[in-house]
Amino acid sequence: MGSNRYDVIIIGAGIGGLVCGNYLAQAGKKVLISEKNKFPGGCCSSFVSNGFFFDSGPHLINELGYKGSFKEVLKELKIYNKKDYIRLNPLAIFYYGREKYVFKSNYREYIHYFKSKFPEENLDEFFSLMDKDYFYLYNKLKNDSYQNFLDKYFKNPEVKLLLSAFILHLGTFPEKLSAIYALKFIRSIVRYGAFYPQDGMQSISNRLANNLCKNKGKIIFGSEVKRILVKDGKVQGIVDSNNNKFYARVVISNTSPINTFEKLIKAKRGAAGTVRKKMSNMELSESALVVHIALKNKMDVFRKKTLYVCIPKRDEKINRELYLSKSPSYKPMGFICIPNNIFQIKKELKQNNSLIMMTIMYYKPKNFWDRYKERFANSMIDDMESVFPGFKNNILFKKITTPDTIEFYTGNNYGVVGGWATIPPQIGFKSFPYGSPVKNLYFTGHWTHPGVGISSAAVSGRNVAKLILNSP
Repeated sequence: MGSNRYDVIIIGAGIGGLVCGNYLAQAGKKVLISEKNKFPGGCCSSFVSNGFFFDSGPHLINELGYKGSFKEVLKELKIYNKKDYIRLNPLAIFYYGREKYVFKSNYREYIHYFKSKFPEENLDEFFSLMDKDYFYLYNKLKNDSYQNFLDKYFKNPEVKLLLSAFILHLGTFPEKLSAIYALKFIRSIVRYGAFYPQDGMQSISNRLANNLCKNKGKIIFGSEVKRILVKDGKVQGIVDSNNNKFYARVVISNTSPINTFEKLIKAKRGAAGTVRKKMSNMELSESALVVHIALKNKMDVFRKKTLYVCIPKRDEKINRELYLSKSPSYKPMGFICIPNNIFQIKKELKQNNSLIMMTIMYYKPKNFWDRYKERFANSMIDDMESVFPGFKNNILFKKITTPDTIEFYTGNNYGVVGGWATIPPQIGFKSFPYGSPVKNLYFTGHWTHPGVGISSAAVSGRNVAKLILNSP
């Protein structure tokens, strides 16, 4: 086989592409991953600025410990070590205005805590659904949004907010989010735990990239794919930004299916054109805005091994209308705050007093964010100040990641954080498929089943690899 010929070429070194490549290389396939950035991981990455450590966005791994989860993937790839991961404990600390709730990390304690806070609510029936399998939930809730589901069980709006706390970063609001997907996600965290890698999110991607190379796979960084070569309805390989051509029998896209069909193949007719038309009717998830903050001094109010969810008390109806109209007057309805002392900071870093605040956000082009990003960031900082007095004066510097930045680095159209929105018509059996009308072109990552999140992307990567290995 020539130096530019491979068994499989993967477009993008996100978690789905890295995991898929690892399984294929482990099985003896000659694998090439073409990555446009100079680092692996996509959103699952970290960076250092002026001696301060920051994660790019993702802040936990769910389902670690559940069969078919990220833990099982790492075990099968022989790169799992329990000591590399910290279990969040408590699971999270939630602030609604100034009211504080501490979510227990033990499942029974978590339920007992909720019941003690809201004895009048129908919590037993709600939590009983955590034990049901997917097919039971699908038959019962396949058309329900999470908000409609909560409204059936609860009257207290505070209970609904608390039970929606962990879905803020999934990229779909409760009134649209599939009830099935929400329940599965919450169950994965409260039943099996939420975990964080000791050396930050980048360590996961680095470990996968190094293991791929160990198994004789190859990653070319700074190599953006410009075209997928197709002949007679079958993939032949790729052309990158340096005009290099690489050939393979199989091509796997770990980037957006929209970009794949519209930019890399430019399919307008035939079966591929039909898929492109179908995608135009599918709904995308929301984007995010992330504020990376370096602190002058350590704040003892932040506990180790946990994260914070802050929901300010505002006129929700008016603020939601501002969001939907994409008004610069909108103020974030809530955000997740992750202090970096959640993990063991590397010794070579001089500073470790940093954190990120992450909120769901609509998409606007770069010129909008150049003008208004400080306003949104300062709104969240004010909310933090109301809960943690002295926070604002302790800020050394901040960096802001906007939806257009996310779009640039990840290739996710409009900077979406979850690919397709996890709404009832787009989950489970209706998810975007792994295969495509173009022969031997596959998709992996959070745009496919099971959906948004690191664990889901990893499981997707494994599923696609096994599909390919089992193909004739």
